[in-house]
Parts: sequence; structure tokens; C-alpha cells
Amino acid sequence: MSEAVNHAKEMVIEETSKLSGAIERIKPFFISFSACEPGALKLELSRGSVVEKKEDRNEKQRLSSRAELRLGSPTLGGHMEKFTPEIPFDRDPDYLKRFFWVKANEAMYDAREAFGKKISKASHRENKLFTPFSFFSEEKIIKDFLRDKKIEVDLNFWIDVLKPVSKLFERKEIVISKVLLDYTFEKFFYVNSEGTQIIESFPVLSIKFRAGILGKNNLIFGDQKSFYFNDLDTLPTQEALMIAAEEFIRDLYEIKDAPFQTAGAFPTILDSANSGFMLHEMLHSAEGIRPDEDQRDDEEDIWGGSEFLLTFKGKIGERVAPEFLSVYDDPGLFEGFVNSRYDAEGIPMQKTKIIEKGVLKNFLHSRESAGFFTNLYRKKFRSNGHARSDITANPIPRMTNLVLDSKKEHSMDELKEMLFRQCHKDGKKFGLLLKGNLMGEAMTGSIKFTPRHIFRLYPNGRIKRVKGVYVHNSPHQMLENIVATSNEHGFCRGICGAESGYLPVCEKTPDVFVKQVGFEKIPLMEYENWYPFLLPSPV
Repeated sequence: MSEAVNHAKEMVIEETSKLSGAIERIKPFFISFSACEPGALKLELSRGSVVEKKEDRNEKQRLSSRAELRLGSPTLGGHMEKFTPEIPFDRDPDYLKRFFWVKANEAMYDAREAFGKKISKASHRENKLFTPFSFFSEEKIIKDFLRDKKIEVDLNFWIDVLKPVSKLFERKEIVISKVLLDYTFEKFFYVNSEGTQIIESFPVLSIKFRAGILGKNNLIFGDQKSFYFNDLDTLPTQEALMIAAEEFIRDLYEIKDAPFQTAGAFPTILDSANSGFMLHEMLHSAEGIRPDEDQRDDEEDIWGGSEFLLTFKGKIGERVAPEFLSVYDDPGLFEGFVNSRYDAEGIPMQKTKIIEKGVLKNFLHSRESAGFFTNLYRKKFRSNGHARSDITANPIPRMTNLVLDSKKEHSMDELKEMLFRQCHKDGKKFGLLLKGNLMGEAMTGSIKFTPRHIFRLYPNGRIKRVKGVYVHNSPHQMLENIVATSNEHGFCRGICGAESGYLPVCEKTPDVFVKQVGFEKIPLMEYENWYPFLLPSPV
């Protein structure tokens, strides 16, 4: 199958180039083609029973693909047009040759019309530096065909493992419970008109506990814990999952009985899961640019394909964090979750310094982002291999494995002493400790995230669990208020959603003491309500 797909991809480039020769003035300077051979397995269990078992091993299905044409000039400006045909099940090379030729023909007409409109728009702009055009960096040709990194998953085996785990949730107060297993395997094919050819695979297996417990006033308080794996050596045993589920259930009962925390600003210690999540959300601002082809009306739009990119706009070489902190993104981190060699544009993924000793050093770049920076600053930028996407979306700069290094490390007891001193200075009776993370988002000038567990820390040593608030701060404020970190690092693995799809990410960070963190109350309407049964139980 892969030989047929590779042959067909080469024919797309050859035939589309012939087609473009008949179009005066506007010719593609770049064509690429990518395809994904997916596989997915899914289990859902509840109270010891299998709710869903789904196997999609890609034996008889159409494949998703993405092709792009770039017209104009990579340096002076052009237009990108994508098309996303589904590859037919019959992968005969001659059939595919004509199939893609027809699709590319349709895309060429759309591209020519769109590029013409951009040329007209550019001629009427007062600010000639910020154009409606896209740019594209020059990169080396790569040819690499990597071995599959597949995890062999037997769903019947995992049913036997997870049934007793899900049975643990069979308790009267726990009104919602799910134990989920998801496995995805994607084999990625990429080729472009410059000569690059890549084959790489990406396996991801996750196990999740989701549950809701009935509290006062018929409110349901929920919790979730996720485990992510991308190799066989780290898969958990049934015993380990049983222990984790029992701990999860104990936490759930404690959450139910915990009082609500008031909103306000408090000295706070974030564990590695929350510091990692905080860092990830803040550093969306360092993900190059995310240009929206249809909204380039002014300078703000180019930087603001996602508006929070303005946070670090024009700050290369300036201090944006305490000088004892450095941050880099490492796609090849051995303990990381991504562990890829190439990005969605066939560029080697590179370890990239973002912040060094508090100073912003670099952005994460795709080829288009690097091309934009080259045009803006009049010096050559290259992609650092951070273009990421699912198979049909446009690749944009995205984080992979984010690492926070600190030159101001302390024990957890020392961080608590710092917190208590800050409480005394601020007139606060207690500070807060955050453990685990549920969800969050970055928006224009602010980040929000919801911890799984929140504890009040009192100077006399008392610890009290609370609930009902989420973190809401500006990225600058959070960075500037970091006082110190612990001397132990933890990993936070998860899935991040953005314009280019849902992708695996990881953060390796220490616990962090922040002298002031803002919290807001979760509205009661955000909690699910429980409606008592009107009919008697059959069991």
C-alpha cells in the first residue's frame, strides 16, 4: 500500500506541474502531499461492564490526505491553497494519478482566484510591510523512512484488566463513572516538490478515569485522571491501576465534603502538573505566528491569527521572566510524550531555546512562520521543526515537550516557608497548594486553568482541602510572580487542542512558588445537577 501511495504522491507533483504550465503568470513554486494511515481502538467500561468496544484497524477504509499548492514567491509573498481528498480504497497507481490530477486542477482554479484577490488588496494597502501574502522559508531536502513504533493492543486482554478496576466505582454516591482506553496509531507519509520524502508513525495509548459524586443540593462534583503512554515498556499493570483507582475514589469523596474556596489572590504553590500546564498555556505566545489567510487586514491580524501571540510581540532579546528561569522545547526528549523526528512539513524537529535566563530568545516556527519573520525583520529565519497538525488541517507552530529549568531550586518545605512569609507580608491567613490539573485555555492577555485538587496551607501546619475555584491571570503576571521552584521535576502529559487539531504534548517542570495567583469562583451553573429516580431500582 505504501508504495502505491508514494507513487501517487509523486504523480500529483508531476501532473500538477504540467497543469500549471498552461496558466500564464501564476505558477506554483511549491507542492506537497501528506497522507495518514490511521488505526484506532477504544474501550469504555462502567461498573464492571463493557459499554463500548470499537476496533478500527484501517483494513478497508479511505485514507485522509492533505495537499497544498503555493503560488507566487516564497520571499516576496504568495498564496497557499490546500485540498483534502480522501484516498479511495482502490489504490491502483494509475487510478490515483488521475484522481489527484483532477483534485489538483480544482485547487489550481481556486488558488489562482484567491491569489488574484490578494494582489488587488495589496496594491491598495498603506502599510506595505504587512501584506495579505504568505511567505515560506527555504529548507533542506530530507529523505527518511522510519520503522513503525506500533504498540500491539489486545482489547480482550484490556477488558480483563479494566473490568475489576471499573467495578471499584460501583458505589451509591458515585453517580457517573467511566474507565476509558483509547489507542490511536497513525502512519504519516509526506512528500513535496523539493524532493523531501518522509514516513513516520505515532502510537498513543491513554487510560482515563472519569467520575462524578453526588454532593449537597443535588450537585455532582466531577474529577478525571489520565495516563498517557507511547511505548510498551511503560504500560501499567492491573495492580497499579487498581491502586490508582482506589486513590482516585478517596479523593472524590474528599472533594464532595470539601468547603468552597472564596475568590481572590493568594500566595500559591503549583505542583509540576499545574506549573507545566501554566507554562504551556503561557507559551502559546511563543508559537511563531498563526496566520489566517482571510483576515490579514493589518498588523494586528498577522500577529493575531491567535491574538495572545501579541504577548511576546517584538520582545526577542528582552526579559520576559525571572532571570533564574530558562525554557526550551525538546521534541526528542526521551521521557517526553511526542518523541518525533519530523514535523508535519517534513522538517527535522529541533530542540529550541525559547527563554534563556529570563530573556526571550526564539519563537517556535513552521516554514510559513519563519518566512513571515524573514520578511518582517529582513534577515533569514528557518523553521525549527515545530509545524504540527492533524492530517487535514494547516500546520502551524505548536509545542511538543516543554522543559522548565531553574537556577533557584529549593525543597518543598523551603517553598512552604516562603509561602508563609508571603502570607504574613500580604496579611493572608493561608496560602494555597494546587495538585493535578483538569483543563484550561489561553486567551487574549489571560490564561485560565482548573486544578484537580486545592489545599489551604496554614502556618501552623494545618492542611485543608477546598474546591470550587479556577486560576485566572495574565501571562506576564504569572511569570513575573514566580519566586522559586522545587528541586524535583515531574511530567505532565496530555492532549492540546488548537486550530491545527488535537495533538499530544508534555511538560517537564518542577513545583513552582508564585507569590500571588488570582482565583475566580466556578459558577454553580457549571456543575451538573442530579435528578432523583422516579422509579424503583431493578437491582
